[in-house]
Amino acid sequence: FGAGLDAPLSTIDFECVEARSAALGVDATVEVTPLTHPEVRSRAVARGDVATRSMRAMCGTLQDREPPLGAGGVAIAWSGERVDVWQEVSAAGWGHTSTTERLAGDAFATALASVPGADLLVAVDVVSREPVGCAGLTVRDEVATLLAMATVPGARRRGVHARLIEHRLRRARAEGCGIATSTVEPGGRSERNLLRSGFTPWFDITVLTRGSDARHG
Repeated sequence: FGAGLDAPLSTIDFECVEARSAALGVDATVEVTPLTHPEVRSRAVARGDVATRSMRAMCGTLQDREPPLGAGGVAIAWSGERVDVWQEVSAAGWGHTSTTERLAGDAFATALASVPGADLLVAVDVVSREPVGCAGLTVRDEVATLLAMATVPGARRRGVHARLIEHRLRRARAEGCGIATSTVEPGGRSERNLLRSGFTPWFDITVLTRGSDARHG
């Protein structure tokens, strides 16, 4: 995390990423932002990486404002006690069905659950008590990061996203945060909901993934 800012990634750096990804059974990826050293992209492409996805960083200030109220009928049931439940809800919400997608998603949840100042949140229907969505939150140095938000297909368009955003922003304010950040798919539901909550676009991120026919060099 945070590599390639002051200097380009070395051959050893790339090989470490590739070896660790191979050990976990997931694709090796490098994320490039406007702050990334320009040679990171060129070296990644030379090694066979291709742009497979774009994301957008969002930022919002929390001082002197309250987030809008979320949807009725949806509550935040707990945070962090059952990582396996969070993993299932996340997989359903993101549509992760392949082995690689589940490996990456489940590993992410396990890692996030172990981070100090982080929470895994699950939204439930107040009547059925069935999980309808999930999200993550980290707080560090008065900055809140909203991440990994998803809604199960049968509960969409019920304001689950809005409820998860509201809950996390209120938590962030209560913990003294003045800034909140998040990463979304450009033009997606999460971006639209964050814009309604006062966030603004910050910068775009390009995800470079190792091509299947790339050669190690």
